[in-house]
Amino acid sequence: MIRRRRRWSTLQYRELFNTPVPRLHAVRDALVEQMEAGLRCQPGGLMMLPSYVDVLPSGHEQGDCYAIDLGGTNLRVAHVQLGQERGATQAVHIRRACVVEWPIPEEHYDTDGGGLLRYVARCTAEVNFRGRYLVGQDVVAALRAELAAEGLPGAVVPAVMNDTVATLVALRYREPDTQLGIILGTGTNCAYLERSAAVGKLPAGFAGRGAAMVVNSEWADMRCAALPGCLEDLWVDCSSTHPGSGLFEKQVSGLYLGEVARRILLR
Repeated sequence: MIRRRRRWSTLQYRELFNTPVPRLHAVRDALVEQMEAGLRCQPGGLMMLPSYVDVLPSGHEQGDCYAIDLGGTNLRVAHVQLGQERGATQAVHIRRACVVEWPIPEEHYDTDGGGLLRYVARCTAEVNFRGRYLVGQDVVAALRAELAAEGLPGAVVPAVMNDTVATLVALRYREPDTQLGIILGTGTNCAYLERSAAVGKLPAGFAGRGAAMVVNSEWADMRCAALPGCLEDLWVDCSSTHPGSGLFEKQVSGLYLGEVARRILLR
């Protein structure tokens, strides 16, 4: 009897999580509808934030670049040397790439942004580089100040961008046909290339440098009745920091899947 009950439960979850093609089409259509609504600044749409990145790498850039990736769990600092390899069949060549990773201490999530940026600057200084979370502050100026305090006064911070935008830009250097960047880790998000004229949140009279711009969709907040779900998803949402928001992210990303699986096993 116990075995039969367990098998029934497993079959029940399989049915809940089943994704036949019509269901996938329904999710796709809901995503497109909410993206388009967000571009037009209509209620019910995704955020669809303009990144102001309207010129992408050509593949011929050269020099030393440093990237700081502040994720949901880890801090990564990369030193990349870009250049062209003479005689190679491909013009693009990354001569050297070094990535160092640190876990982000829990206390930095609960303090003001200054402590977090001091930690970022301290870690960055190790890579051979010669909260309330800063809301309303100039992040670039604050980061420059912390880098200078760590002995890096000449550090230039040319851009601060969402990690999905950075993913698209980075791959565009090697793959000129790249159209979107997706993050599926602690959280999830997507950025893609859109016609600048279609981005409704750009300021009036904005004169860009290109006909297209990278848009940060913030698709974590997508809502769709066709998305497979279960009671455990509701429990995880209700016990989260922001109940009712980021429902799509809570169903697919690493921060939440472990708890969903644990609750399913307990049930």
